Amino acid sequence: MPEKKTTETPMEGVLEKAFENPPAPGDAPADLVRSQQDFVFKNFSRMPRWVQVVVYLLLVVVLLYSTVHFVDGEFVVSGSMFDGDHPARGYETRVENDKFYGTNYEGVYYVILKPLQYYTLLASGELTLMVLKGELLLQQNRQVKFSRWSQQLESIVIDSAHAAVIP
Repeated sequence: MPEKKTTETPMEGVLEKAFENPPAPGDAPADLVRSQQDFVFKNFSRMPRWVQVVVYLLLVVVLLYSTVHFVDGEFVVSGSMFDGDHPARGYETRVENDKFYGTNYEGVYYVILKPLQYYTLLASGELTLMVLKGELLLQQNRQVKFSRWSQQLESIVIDSAHAAVIP
């Protein structure tokens, strides 16, 4: 009976070969992380309980921090704006001298927040907005409450009779 010939793909055995011949110290940028990891794993059981807790919490914080910065997404919250009893059309909001966000025909506006801004909003429950219509500054430093459950900002009611021109 003829023997079957096996064809080896280029990636077969690469992982095994990598563990057979680990890189020499200083060859890989991961050596620093690997040495810290080895130190923690060797000494963790001998550490006092409070040090174990601190090390564990530190590792969790580093993991969360790196996850947030790796994902680095944007968060969208919305609110509505009224000019008296009518939807405020053509108005703008501004967050921390960042970008302008306009209202649609129903008076709804959407604000795009970076992760740190969003987490600050979750913690404080308020967002500071500037409200404009064209060159008219209608409200500066307007504190708008945030509903964590519905992810909505409270409605803003504008009194356009008390407007100031932006300097």
